[in-house]
Amino acid sequence: MKALYLRLGIIGAILVAFLVKFIAVTFFGPSDEALVKQALDRAIVASREGRPGGVLESLTNKFKLNSDQPGGAQIANFIKENHPEVTVENYNPVISGDTARITSPVRVKVSFLGHDIDQRVDSVSMVFKRDDGHVWLVIPAKDWKLEQVFVPESLTPSGNDVHY
Repeated sequence: MKALYLRLGIIGAILVAFLVKFIAVTFFGPSDEALVKQALDRAIVASREGRPGGVLESLTNKFKLNSDQPGGAQIANFIKENHPEVTVENYNPVISGDTARITSPVRVKVSFLGHDIDQRVDSVSMVFKRDDGHVWLVIPAKDWKLEQVFVPESLTPSGNDVHY
């Protein structure tokens, strides 16, 4: 009989924990603005550390750089080999429904094809899309992922005839 109560107690404690987490995420979780900023921060840190997986998990499957859609392997190789350091000056997203946009000057430092590049780009626009994520594998949560980045064409690899 004690074993039955112990099992029921453990199951009850697990259910209560999931319920508390669900309520915390659904009603008291971070704002969309904070989630967009966290997604960008995670991608920037992973990029600087050369961890392509950390960057790829912050991108949608349809990620585009202007109108180009680089593959995940291309992005992963570039990050792993070059450890780009990106600094975004303005982190204030403009959120409209399931889309958020950050327009900001960005500084990019990277060693690419034997050349050290340190360039400030005045107007970079980053578009984020709200995605359905999960906490603890089963609790639905809001997640934001980078869907598209707009930079001047002269600065993109295809604009410079450089292929990564």
